Amino acid sequence: MRSKALKTRWGVRHYAMVNSGNHIMSVFPMDGPLSICGHNNLGKTQALQSMQFLFFTHLAHMHFGAHQANTSRAFFFPSDHSYLLMEVLTPDGVFIVGAHGKGPTAGNEYELFVAKGELDMGDFVDPINRIRPYKELFRHWYERGIEVRNLTREQMRQMLYGESGRVKGGDWDVTIVPLANANERRYQVFRQIYRNLLTQQLLKSREIKELILNVFSEKLSNANLNFLEVRERAFQRFRLAEREVERLAYRREDILALGKEYDEYAALSEEGGWLARELRVNLTLAVERAPLCIEELNALHKEEIEKRAKLNEQLNSRMQERDRAVEQRITLAGRLTRLDELRERNAMTCRETVEKSIRTLAAQHATLSDQLRQADIYDVATVSSRLRHTEHEILKLNKRLEQVRNGDGLLDTQGFVDAEKAELSRLLRSDMFSLEAAALTEIHPGSFNNWVRTQLMSKGGLLNLQGFELDLTDLPPMDFHGDDPAQLQQSIAMYQEDLAKLQGQLEVAQNQTLKRNELESLAKQLSNQQGYLQELTELAALETTETADRHVLEGVMMCLAQIDEWLQGHQERIEEATRAISVIEQKLNDALEQARQLKVVQQHRQIQNSPFILAEGPNEDFERDLTGYNFGDTLNRLEWISNALDRISLTMKNYQHSIVGDLPDLARHANLSDLVQHARERLETLPQMREMLKRYHQEGIAQLSGALRDLSENYVTLEHEISLFNRRINARKVSNLRGFRLDLKRNEPILEAINILSSYIAQADENETDLFGQQGGGASQAGLVRAMDRLSRLVEDGRDGTLELGDLFDIGFTVEEVNGKVVVCNTLDELASNGSTMTLKPLLYFSLIRHLTDRGARVEPFLPFYLDEIASVDPNNQRTILAFSENLGFTPVFASVDPTTTVRYCINISECINADNRIYVTQADWQHFDHHEDVKLGQAPQRSERDEKSEVDVEQFSDSLQVATAKADTVAQS
Repeated sequence: MRSKALKTRWGVRHYAMVNSGNHIMSVFPMDGPLSICGHNNLGKTQALQSMQFLFFTHLAHMHFGAHQANTSRAFFFPSDHSYLLMEVLTPDGVFIVGAHGKGPTAGNEYELFVAKGELDMGDFVDPINRIRPYKELFRHWYERGIEVRNLTREQMRQMLYGESGRVKGGDWDVTIVPLANANERRYQVFRQIYRNLLTQQLLKSREIKELILNVFSEKLSNANLNFLEVRERAFQRFRLAEREVERLAYRREDILALGKEYDEYAALSEEGGWLARELRVNLTLAVERAPLCIEELNALHKEEIEKRAKLNEQLNSRMQERDRAVEQRITLAGRLTRLDELRERNAMTCRETVEKSIRTLAAQHATLSDQLRQADIYDVATVSSRLRHTEHEILKLNKRLEQVRNGDGLLDTQGFVDAEKAELSRLLRSDMFSLEAAALTEIHPGSFNNWVRTQLMSKGGLLNLQGFELDLTDLPPMDFHGDDPAQLQQSIAMYQEDLAKLQGQLEVAQNQTLKRNELESLAKQLSNQQGYLQELTELAALETTETADRHVLEGVMMCLAQIDEWLQGHQERIEEATRAISVIEQKLNDALEQARQLKVVQQHRQIQNSPFILAEGPNEDFERDLTGYNFGDTLNRLEWISNALDRISLTMKNYQHSIVGDLPDLARHANLSDLVQHARERLETLPQMREMLKRYHQEGIAQLSGALRDLSENYVTLEHEISLFNRRINARKVSNLRGFRLDLKRNEPILEAINILSSYIAQADENETDLFGQQGGGASQAGLVRAMDRLSRLVEDGRDGTLELGDLFDIGFTVEEVNGKVVVCNTLDELASNGSTMTLKPLLYFSLIRHLTDRGARVEPFLPFYLDEIASVDPNNQRTILAFSENLGFTPVFASVDPTTTVRYCINISECINADNRIYVTQADWQHFDHHEDVKLGQAPQRSERDEKSEVDVEQFSDSLQVATAKADTVAQS
């Protein structure tokens, strides 16, 4: 399946996918720029993504967008008749580099192989148009004389990347990427670059910087160092000495405090010895004199106590007598006071008036209570209705009474006789003729009477009119208003009495709250009047005993005056006796306290051994006046001194523990006095130790500067290599580009910090730097501290202390177009996937890959790469990409929705989908575009007879494939 051309194009010529992904059998030309177009999510990217299985050794090194590597492997290798195939042209011939699936039972794993021969798609289909499993395919190739070699992933890496001599005899050279100094390390760098060309994986600025360092790693002796570890080793002696100085300076106050506590301990020990001897001498004297004094004081105290007891008995007797008199006085005074109050309160009233008021109020209270009970039964509406009815009846009766008296009723005015009235009563209502005569209005006088006589009047109880006769004799005649005036007057009087009651009930019902308040007021008044009656009764009783009560009260007051006078004198006698007892008790207490102190002191002397060394001298020098001598104070002072010595001893132990903990060499002095002496001597050497510390610091800076100098020299080397790289890249003439340059932008703050540290030693020889703020180069010291802090902050920010060569620079890119326009990108993120800057990413990757390849290789094979959304790039920039791709040995594969006409080949995936929604691409689906450049170079492809024979009936093949793959567990990738 070879495209004939005048110029040999080494490298990948064709790429095929058989029962892989969405492709049932597709072959893509790779001997010229290719455009794969079609709607989204049809499988345009699958061809380039799947190439990773052939180029890379491990799934972890592959990238499939949002899909997991294991899922993608099952997607591309669903069965044992799934293949990815790459036809490669090398100076040793044509080879097929491929991978086949092992089926779901093997976890959808795949194996790699290389076959020597051209790619013929007809080999993959058996006579009944089914795809051959890989074992059957290999037998078929064997029968055709095509040798197949199964390779491990590592062997495939060696075969493709310039180490084919190490693979199975080394007689096949299938090198596609002739890496210089081919090894695993160089392969990893290439893989990092080429994966981005196949998948368009986005790289961050730090990743592209790491990529640059990996490309030039063979020229760099040390790309990073652990700054924290180097700094720790360089300043180890300085840190030890610094800690010694810091500890000694930190414990300076403790050493001084220990000496002060030791001096105080010696002074208190001497004072305690003197007081202990003084206490012993005076204690002996006091023990001999104390008993006799206590006996005399006890006898005197007993006598005074008995005297005061007799005085208290007399006092208690007179006090009881006084209490009885006071109680009697209070009772009499209360009766007389009550009498005066009752007289004043009832001066304006008498018993008869009060009793009369009580009777009146009780009657009013009963009446109002009854009305309120009626009001509870009938509400306002009911009482009002009954009241209106009663008024109406009274009015009605008065009118009837007046008609009877005046004789002007309707019946009276018509002139009917009694017999006629009787007949009419059978038919008419008896009360109709009780109406007033004025109720009748006649147009012609006598009309009503005539109507009654002619129409209503019966004869002998028979009503005989035209058309009927009615016998009314069974109806007795009635009287028309035969009312008695006396009875009417009596009825009126009864209704008027009911009217008065109803009016009272209505008033109560309408004002229940007011009436109830009035009822409560009557109850209170009645209660008050009853209280007045009780007070009048009490007043009469008190007046009968008034004279006798006043006489007794005068006698009680005289008795109280006599008792109070006696008590005043007797109280003075008791107080005098109490004072005498207090004086004796004080003396006795002093004597007892002294005896107790003597006993306590004796017990302390017996129980405890004195911690003091007794002072020397005659007893006379230690004797004191026992009357003013306080043994307790002396003993307390000794106890205080003893406790103080214990406290000071504990404090000195704490100081000793702290000092020895930070200064362990002082622990050899077991004697405290020796420890204090040597600690003071060490403290005096602190200035000399600080001078030594400066020299140690200079040595540490020198060591650290050496390590940083190595890193900075590597940066200079990298700058040189980048310069050579730029010259080599620009030596290739790329159409539409005048020049391309990879720029290293210096990280000035970090490089400045390294330079400050590197130049510190020379500066220190001229200007002694004092690290502790003395005379010296203060400005240099501040710069040194800033430099150290700057590097420390850089490596401590989640970096584990590592200072990398990449920290010294940032990456920039400069492109000069043929028209003189210069495009500068400070970061990789500025190389957006649109416009002219889109060309910079592949140009950079191509240049880096060609830098990795062996410039002495026999040929420079072409490698495919992928560019998505190429429609966003204008045709001029597309031609620019095609030009430098051709010059640098790369075959672009563009992807877009619509076809791209700047390329040589175009395949519309949308037109290659069969009835099963699988993609089937043959050479017939390749659309060729002839360009002036291609004609000029004589590179127009031609179809070979082998290509024509390889085409298969897609419909017949698809039907057969359904039967062959029904048992395979295919994995669909969303």
